[in-house]
Amino acid sequence: MAYSDGTEMYVDRIDKDGEWHHTSIPDWSSVGGISLATFGGKLYMAYRGTAFLTNGGIYVGESSDGYNWETVFHKKNWTTKWEIGLASFNNELYMAYQGNDDRMYISESDDGENWRSVFSPNDWSAVYTIGLATFSSAVASGQLPNEKQLYMAYKGTGIYQQIYVAKYFSPLFLDVWGEGRIVTEITTGFVQSSNLNKRGKTVSNGPNEHKPIPSLIPIDDYDRPNFPIGDNMVRYMTLMGSPINRGTAYEMKRVLNKESSVVILYDPGADAKKTFEGATGLAPISSVLGFPFNQIHLNNPDYYVYFYGPPQSVVSLPSVERTIEKIH
Repeated sequence: MAYSDGTEMYVDRIDKDGEWHHTSIPDWSSVGGISLATFGGKLYMAYRGTAFLTNGGIYVGESSDGYNWETVFHKKNWTTKWEIGLASFNNELYMAYQGNDDRMYISESDDGENWRSVFSPNDWSAVYTIGLATFSSAVASGQLPNEKQLYMAYKGTGIYQQIYVAKYFSPLFLDVWGEGRIVTEITTGFVQSSNLNKRGKTVSNGPNEHKPIPSLIPIDDYDRPNFPIGDNMVRYMTLMGSPINRGTAYEMKRVLNKESSVVILYDPGADAKKTFEGATGLAPISSVLGFPFNQIHLNNPDYYVYFYGPPQSVVSLPSVERTIEKIH
């Protein structure tokens, strides 16, 4: 729990024994409420600072233990009239606020420090705080959740100041044998993906070597894998340079959405490509890779990429602009 009396900020936490611990953060203060969210193993807060009472400067703080905090984001031209919504969703940190230009903004960050505005419609506007929360519903007992959704609730600025709810859905994106994004002399993996890999396996190289694989979907056997995912659930699937046996190929086929799935194989061997196409009945078609699929760089500059899915000139993950909708 975080709050401010206008001159100083405080963070209270409760331990496993039910005891509360009180921490003050000198020289930090806010106007109104403070939002908290966990992301990447750290705790983040977003608030409207008091140093710019006339324009409501936005601040983001970060802590590894809940006691010691540092400011990781503040720009004078990012301002808000009201409190800020904050939530972790789909391997990104999201912030929602009402700007001083009377427009609503949703911004995202993959590290808490560098933010980019991804949604700002001309006709959406709020009074007071914009709430953010994530939700996913299980499709069946023992299976992974359905497509994740980020919900936003706010009070509109119209005559009747109605309550509005909007959602942003994230199609399930699966990187088979993925370990998350790794940047060394080559670039593999993705920030946005769920990573299917063996239970207990850690990142094999790069800055996060030996750390747990992010967003891991665990399987117990490489030779006869059983993907813990419901049928027709996966909209985007990738695999990079790894062998594909028949068991893997048939599981890939089972979980793929049969109406609108996209599969990208990066530099597969001839046998892997043949096994995949034989099991799924799919044939590669021509397309141009868009973000984030175009961010991969392998050792061989002439590596082959095979795309499977509905005809489209550019294949990329859907943006917030395309997948957010007002539902009430």
